[in-house]
Amino acid sequence: MRALVQRVSEASVEVEGRVTGAIGTGLLVLLGVADGDGPKDADRLAEKVVRLRCFNDAQGAISLIDSDPEGYPDRSWADRSRDTWQQLYAAKRAELARELGKLSVRDLAPTEARAVHLMRAAVAESTASPDSLAPVGHCQDAGQARLALQPLQQALYACFAELGNNLEFEHAKVTRVAAFELLTRLEEPERRKALFMAFVPLWQALNGADEVHSPYRRMVRMAAADAQTKASPVDAAARNNVWLAYPMNPAPGQYWVLLVWLALGVAGVFVQLAVTAKGKK
Repeated sequence: MRALVQRVSEASVEVEGRVTGAIGTGLLVLLGVADGDGPKDADRLAEKVVRLRCFNDAQGAISLIDSDPEGYPDRSWADRSRDTWQQLYAAKRAELARELGKLSVRDLAPTEARAVHLMRAAVAESTASPDSLAPVGHCQDAGQARLALQPLQQALYACFAELGNNLEFEHAKVTRVAAFELLTRLEEPERRKALFMAFVPLWQALNGADEVHSPYRRMVRMAAADAQTKASPVDAAARNNVWLAYPMNPAPGQYWVLLVWLALGVAGVFVQLAVTAKGKK
């Protein structure tokens, strides 16, 4: 049993000229069923489909519109204009701040009170209007050896939009998120290899030929040096969030163990892609 899922603004099904089902904005699922498929297969696939993260919130919608002007020439997504999404964000943010302000922490457990405190702080630090996540840099600039830290970070971020969201696979373009999802379903070795190899341009843009002065390694060194002179946002996030579940005063350097583990997990994806790309030429 296989499902092809497409996000649509509207869809309908007709049988002998009669509409048997119709939706507005949602998911269109084209289902393929083979001999031997049963209720368990249907339940498994249905559970997978309903858990897909296919819809944007207000900030995501604005970022999508801003990141692809040609794809959204009318500056709208899901039948709402960019201005409407911005108004929705402001209204929901105000509502959340208002409700959090009413919430009493007097009878809450320490960890729950801490959670409320962090949510209030996060809302207070958020902007009154949504910040667009659309890239402001250009991937090709990452190769400039004298680029300062922030422009370098912006260039590397742009690589994920320009290259990571335009992977060439089987005569079509897929996003990196869709590619990772595909890897959970592809069983043929040659197709899996081809999908891995589609990541090579992104890997090369980030890490060059794996040299010491690759864009990504330069960014890591510069960010580490920058963190020595001023408060690091990663450091602040670790202290505010990591210890939420473990209320204690960490010994110096303890939380870096978790941060290093997280970093290795992210780096491991790229290491795996690099090894595959080099070993399968």
